[in-house]
Amino acid sequence: MSAFKIANEGMFLEITNETNRAMYQGINGSLNLTVAFFPFISGVLINYVGFTPIFIGVSLFVSFAFFLPNKIKCGME
Repeated sequence: MSAFKIANEGMFLEITNETNRAMYQGINGSLNLTVAFFPFISGVLINYVGFTPIFIGVSLFVSFAFFLPNKIKCGME
């Protein structure tokens, strides 16, 4: 078992309550599938449209991810 997996389970216990813990774990599980299939899907897309559009698109998504956490409202503050 990896350290990330152990830390991830502890994080879910800390930030969720019993009513929505299953939903958070379900979202986390679906994201694990995305990580598994993303290299295959991106390879197919690179063959069809080329490297440059994929690089620009991924760069836009990553840059958007820097601003997204500021919009999250946390009740622990």
